[in-house]
Amino acid sequence: MKNTDIKSTLTTNQDIANLAIVLWDNSDYLIRSLTSANVLAKYRAKLVRMTMRMQREAMQLGECLEPPNKDAFVSLPAAKAFSAQLN
Repeated sequence: MKNTDIKSTLTTNQDIANLAIVLWDNSDYLIRSLTSANVLAKYRAKLVRMTMRMQREAMQLGECLEPPNKDAFVSLPAAKAFSAQLN
């Protein structure tokens, strides 16, 4: 995702925070699925890469905030805390 695309689509900090929470939730779900399910090794590696990409994109969403805050979405609890501050 490009910052300009995100800023033009998501207009408020709350929208950006919600997207970060969804990305973190989905990556956490994939991690739990990988550890609990019988997943073939070749698919496990692909899912791990997908999870890492989602987490990286969630962390980069902090640069799209007004004002930018790189540390806003470093983890799921941090994203939820930031979102709670906006409410």
